[in-house]
Amino acid sequence: MRRPALTFRWAALSALLIMPLPALAKDSPSSPPTPPAAAPGVKQANPLGGQPGTSGPQALEPGQAIRVRLNGRETRTFRISPAAGSDYTIITRNLSNGTDTVLYLLGDRGQRIGSDDDGGDEPLSSRMEVTSADRGTAVRVGTFGGGGEFEILLTRDTPRGRPDFATTLDAARTMPALAVDAPRRVRLLRREQAFFALPEDTRDFVALTRNLRRGTDTVLALVNAQGRVLAEDDDGGDEPLASRLDFARGQGPLFLRASVFSGTGGEFEVLLQAEAPSPPPSYATTLIDAAGRPPLEIGQTVRIELRRRQAAYFALPGGDMDLRALTRNLSNGADTVISLVDGNGQVVMSDDDGGEEDLSSQLDIPAPRRQVFLQVTLLGPRPGSFDLTLQQAEPAAAPNFATSPDDARAQPPLPAGEARRIRLERGQSAYFVLPPSDQPRTILTRNLRRGTDTVLELLDAHGQMIDQDDDGGEGLASRLAVPAGGQGLVIRAGVFGDGSGEFELILN
Repeated sequence: MRRPALTFRWAALSALLIMPLPALAKDSPSSPPTPPAAAPGVKQANPLGGQPGTSGPQALEPGQAIRVRLNGRETRTFRISPAAGSDYTIITRNLSNGTDTVLYLLGDRGQRIGSDDDGGDEPLSSRMEVTSADRGTAVRVGTFGGGGEFEILLTRDTPRGRPDFATTLDAARTMPALAVDAPRRVRLLRREQAFFALPEDTRDFVALTRNLRRGTDTVLALVNAQGRVLAEDDDGGDEPLASRLDFARGQGPLFLRASVFSGTGGEFEVLLQAEAPSPPPSYATTLIDAAGRPPLEIGQTVRIELRRRQAAYFALPGGDMDLRALTRNLSNGADTVISLVDGNGQVVMSDDDGGEEDLSSQLDIPAPRRQVFLQVTLLGPRPGSFDLTLQQAEPAAAPNFATSPDDARAQPPLPAGEARRIRLERGQSAYFVLPPSDQPRTILTRNLRRGTDTVLELLDAHGQMIDQDDDGGEGLASRLAVPAGGQGLVIRAGVFGDGSGEFELILN
């Protein structure tokens, strides 16, 4: 899922969060640094944290940026000027290189009301929206990882007023249903959610968020009358942080819940669209249906259009020939996955990136096949279309390599500087004896067929592994250092996970 947590930053934030509240109500002691000259129009923070001529914190006035410099785990507190009004936004900006800020909103007793460490316009800056409901009186600013220099700025916001949408499920029951094809602008405050009743209709729907205010990260959920989440999506929209939820209208009242990830505030549009009914597909979409249909024929091409979370299933023909299933002619953004599944839907083997197109798939299916089916799905949040073709696999050519260490010792050593093209079937490995040398050498794989992920193992004369590498060189290629003076060394070249693949092997 998106939004990977940064371990160091969260560890530092956790350390700050567990500090006693009285300690947080005071600025951390440190020797006041020599402040640099502020930019024109930017005030310089009082190093002692107080308003010049007073003993209290310096005031944060609307529209007046203050340049702050912090050392180590030092923090600085600013009181909110009455001129800020009831609704305002506090940001950090113009951060010096590597500075990572965090903001804490404080109440009248120094208690922490909220915090933000990554909502600003710059990668490591902060942004905090405050409303009259927060009752904030001061803001504390700190940094992660050793201090830094930045500006802190407060800007006044227009109070939102009473929202024209429900903020609870109970309130949504008494409001009109969300209209189809009528976008609703939603502005959510911190920890707030929007609820919309869905129309009583038997059609399939798509709910999505769009036109997100910068930094807003939405989450959509379909809930029933008891508030149980039936489906949820937080990253399926056309915009990077938007959401998309496809669902069929069911029995009983249903509601759409819109929120912002991590409970922060944000602004966006919610749009409900009715999907046009589509004709029944010419292929099975369940295993039970596939079991009652004729098998997919060799040489047959089927055009498949899948909705999100939908799958196509096909029975396979009998016989003792090996087969190959592949997808091609993918619609824009479609990313296919071909799997072989048993009668219970358990995956036997799978491939999602072995085709000739970037996001296509290719799966080699060995004979014999008993009670297995072909399953084709889409990877990712979007629907898509593509062609599925079943072919008879070409007979495997006699390998140009040994398939065991003993066989390798009966063959000439691998010549240095000569690239050997190797094609491995599923579960197969190639073995080569390495010629002795008084100089260290390198053996590597290169020119991999798309999706091939190689593994190299260096074996001693007794077949014991000396070294291994599966991710050196280019992308999924491998590289191993061969020590000088080795006698009877053998290299094993395979494919990660005992899959199939094709590549070049060369000893330098």
